[in-house]
Amino acid sequence: IWLWLTPYLSSFHASSPMGEMTAAVPTHQASSSAPLFAASNSSSTLSSRSSTGTPQLFSSSMQDLRVTPRRIEPVSMGEIASAAGIGRATLFRYYANKLELVVAVCAAKWKEYLDELDAKRPLSSIGDIPAIDRFTFTLDSYIDMYRYHKDLLQYNDNFNHYVTHEGVREEQLEEFHASLYSVDTRLEWMYEKAKEDHTFRTDIPREEFFRVTVHTMMTACAYYAGGFIWGAEDNKDYTPELLRIKEMILNYAKTLE
Repeated sequence: IWLWLTPYLSSFHASSPMGEMTAAVPTHQASSSAPLFAASNSSSTLSSRSSTGTPQLFSSSMQDLRVTPRRIEPVSMGEIASAAGIGRATLFRYYANKLELVVAVCAAKWKEYLDELDAKRPLSSIGDIPAIDRFTFTLDSYIDMYRYHKDLLQYNDNFNHYVTHEGVREEQLEEFHASLYSVDTRLEWMYEKAKEDHTFRTDIPREEFFRVTVHTMMTACAYYAGGFIWGAEDNKDYTPELLRIKEMILNYAKTLE
């Protein structure tokens, strides 16, 4: 899993006596199905941290990069620094510990993905279409993640495992939760819209409804992306099965006539 973290840092180096950091800012030139965290060669200045503590990241090109099956826990900061080609001390200058780095990477990549999604279907358009159509779009977005962003689903699964078993405090995840603002807002507004147009059921409490629908869809996509399904075959496209799951969820969610 360290190969997910190191490209985020791979071209960092001390570029001045003040220890200013530089990072690659390559041209986006590969397909959307390639891994999200890829190393690059051109450079531009990257400041250490913003006033809010959020890393100021640059988009990286989606070049081919094999992801190892290792989880986050056994990977050391020394390994990450070595693979990124930077000194361990330099890495610790910007991230006090591995958790801080892991959260920063996960938050940045989710925000990047969700910003693209919001550009296609802005939050401001919530009232423009029936709630069920927005709900369907949300389910489809997870299937699209399985097809084109398996890497993000796999990393997120490892991230969830890591923070759960490390006993991470809620305040340590503030940056990550902030990156999910548009998702949380979208679901809340969608549910309120359904109360008005009655296109999907609202007889179930909101959080429970989204756990058994939207979060179930995402979990299924993550398991399929990681090959954690019975009888999984390498390199097989399981999109048809995910579409069946989507239809089952829609049948459950739609208001009964």
